[in-house]
Amino acid sequence: MGGPRINSHLDDDELFARAYNRLHVVKKDKTKEQIVKSYWNSMNARVKKGIYLEKCIRVEWTFQEFSEWFNSKWDRFEAIKQAGEIPSIDRIDSNSNYCKENCRIIPMSVNSALGEVNLIIGRMKTLQQFLKENEHWLKDERP
Repeated sequence: MGGPRINSHLDDDELFARAYNRLHVVKKDKTKEQIVKSYWNSMNARVKKGIYLEKCIRVEWTFQEFSEWFNSKWDRFEAIKQAGEIPSIDRIDSNSNYCKENCRIIPMSVNSALGEVNLIIGRMKTLQQFLKENEHWLKDERP
């Protein structure tokens, strides 16, 4: 019945124990420098694929400039973490590049919501253009 189980040699209790241990393992805190480098690497990896590549989004600052900017925002980064959120670097204009003037640190949940809003706005613009081009079909043609 059904397909093969992953880890079928393990019973449910052992799978539960492993999952519990993964969730409750004590993680070693990263240093401030490691955190900055992690965000830098993530940002640079992001622009090399997907929609970022299609939109020609680039990283316009050096690591030194980014590091100074990030460190100047450290209190905000910590406040977001203290609120139980994940800090995220947001491009204020999602069609523009990563640079000091176009970036801010906001909670990931807010960044995701903004992304959804931008998708909806894009779809609405497409729909509006479609309706404009096909307006003639909406006119009453009764004699």
